[in-house]
Amino acid sequence: FTKQKWEKSLKMLNKIISMDSRFQEKEFRYIILEFIDKYYDKIQDLSDEEIYDKVIEYYESGGAYDVFNTNGEINGEDYW
Repeated sequence: FTKQKWEKSLKMLNKIISMDSRFQEKEFRYIILEFIDKYYDKIQDLSDEEIYDKVIEYYESGGAYDVFNTNGEINGEDYW
C-alpha cells in the first residue's frame, strides 16, 4: 500500500463497517482490506453502495472468483 492508497482504503473500510456492523469483527476487516487491495483500481471510482455490494459478493464467494468478471469464472473455468 502507498500512503494515499492506505488512507483511501481505510476510508472505504470504515464506510463499509458503518453500512454493515458484522464487518466490525477483526476477521471481516481483513477480508475487506484484502478485497480493497485486490480490486483497488476497479473500485476507487465506485459509489459506497457499489463497493459494499462487491464486498458482499466477494465475502459470500469466499473470494473464490473475480467479482468483476461478469461470467463468473475462476481461472478460466465456470464458477456457477
